[in-house]
Amino acid sequence: MSNKLFWGPNIRWQIVDDKLQIEKFTFKGEYFSLFPQFYWAASQGASRERLCELFAEFDQLKLNRFIGKLVELRVLLSEVQTIDELFWGQERLFQPEQVLEEGYFLSAENVKNYVDKCLVRTVVEDSSGDILIGKPEELSSIFNNRRSERDFDKNRQIKFSELSELLNVIAQYSRNGEKLYCYPSAGGVYPVDCYLHFKENTVESVREGIYYYDTNGQRLKYVSSGKAIDSSVHYFINKDIFSSSAFSIYLFYNAEVSMPKYGARGYYYGLLDAGIMLGYLSIKCEEQNLGSCCIGSMAFDSIASEFKLNGFQKYLHTIEIGAKK
Repeated sequence: MSNKLFWGPNIRWQIVDDKLQIEKFTFKGEYFSLFPQFYWAASQGASRERLCELFAEFDQLKLNRFIGKLVELRVLLSEVQTIDELFWGQERLFQPEQVLEEGYFLSAENVKNYVDKCLVRTVVEDSSGDILIGKPEELSSIFNNRRSERDFDKNRQIKFSELSELLNVIAQYSRNGEKLYCYPSAGGVYPVDCYLHFKENTVESVREGIYYYDTNGQRLKYVSSGKAIDSSVHYFINKDIFSSSAFSIYLFYNAEVSMPKYGARGYYYGLLDAGIMLGYLSIKCEEQNLGSCCIGSMAFDSIASEFKLNGFQKYLHTIEIGAKK
């Protein structure tokens, strides 16, 4: 990893009444005198030592503490941003016609009304040129019956053959000497890393813990016990889903794989890969009579150390899997 520190691309700062304001954090004292020079230097990328050289007249002890605090707050970065950091601030640009009241989604009735409205939307009002398409009922049962499962059968152990067959849809295989996958990826580099967390005695022949799925070697590589992972890392509506599932699949974007070829756009392509993988996994689960549920958000930072990731790997998504009731 580089020893250069960069100012977060979407982090705002201003000086108000001789106080430095960086987003919601206020720094009192003479720190405001460092700006805007400090901001410009960090925007270009500079090591801690270089920043100290550039501001040699400033109290070096205070400067080092200031730099350390900015690193702690993820204002200064030495690695690719997380998904939350990457998209943070986008809501400032979103200006809806109707603003929902605070706490709107805490009401079950409001949630239902909102979802119902979303599912009947159209962005083209003119119907004069409409062409009718076949009804969804004409889909195969695998597609037609797929639903997110939020309560799994904890009494049925998943067979190892079921796990193996499920992972085959995101596995690497060889044909005529060429390494292939059954889903597409920009440039054929497949930058999404897959880890699995198994609970005790939930999958045949697999001991509890976190494993990295080596798609090239077709094997699960033990990483850690995963003991820190429990329902407390999930929001209240997802706690029961986690508690009853047999195992969890975690997807991570690996910037080291695709950014050398595609630059920042590699991150976007990685998100597309993850979405395709989740689609394949959820459909395969239905085919095997397994249940699945994608988890939109969780307190991943609190368990990140269990995965022993490098700075290039960024958490994307989790899908919980278990036996259907």
